[in-house]
Amino acid sequence: LWTAQSRITETFRRRRTPTLIAPHGSLEPGAFHHSAWKKRIALAWFESRNLHLASCLHATSADELKTFRNFGLRSPVAIIANGVTPEWLASSGNAAAFRQRHQVPSGKRVMLFLSRLHAKKGLPLLIEALTAHQQRLRGWAVVIAGTDEHRHRAEIERHARRRGVAEMVRFVGPVYDQEKRDAYAAADLFVLPTHTENFGIVIAEALACGVPVLTTHGAPWSDLDTHRCGWWVPIDAGAIGTALVDAAGRPAGELKAMGQRGRDLV
Repeated sequence: LWTAQSRITETFRRRRTPTLIAPHGSLEPGAFHHSAWKKRIALAWFESRNLHLASCLHATSADELKTFRNFGLRSPVAIIANGVTPEWLASSGNAAAFRQRHQVPSGKRVMLFLSRLHAKKGLPLLIEALTAHQQRLRGWAVVIAGTDEHRHRAEIERHARRRGVAEMVRFVGPVYDQEKRDAYAAADLFVLPTHTENFGIVIAEALACGVPVLTTHGAPWSDLDTHRCGWWVPIDAGAIGTALVDAAGRPAGELKAMGQRGRDLV
């Protein structure tokens, strides 16, 4: 949205060709308020007409449908969740290779965050949760993978040093292709302490790899509770910390069983 692509859509609509629009989170309040003045201009100029006259809108979750309605859109909506490919489901990763590449101690269990390093992803909440339960989580290595946006990595590194948990956390940068699959293979738990997601494809990827997931109510993943394949908690450092302690206290076999239920769900 917010680009000339939406204006081009008008040429199809004038020919009475049906149009389908998939915003993929672009209308979430957090996303809309980023560069909001530019988006308000685009909204007044062409985007409002484009959205309101769409033949159909694609939502990836019931929560995103609510976002559309709150935005004033009344077009029909198809709720279709994102998925992972059969190739991803059939793939395998090399946990030992990932640990060796990034010098993760062999005796540590791995808590993986894999997403953009951006303020909306909630990494400060994770640091606060680690701080509150540092002793109980001392057997874990927290691996943070992803592209750095707006120098957020430096901010999180400073925060971790101030809180005394920097030794628990290691940043490995962006991972792609096989290295990304290796990261999931090395993980005992996947964590996404996000403030808002329209879907959260990394959650589906982690579950598909048999890794249980801890995320917040900012992501539309109540299925984690329903299918007993993870933790779905309020957007709060205390709630995240309680869930981390719960996960840390479970045997490896129990976490694997949760991950298998998540894979079955995906």
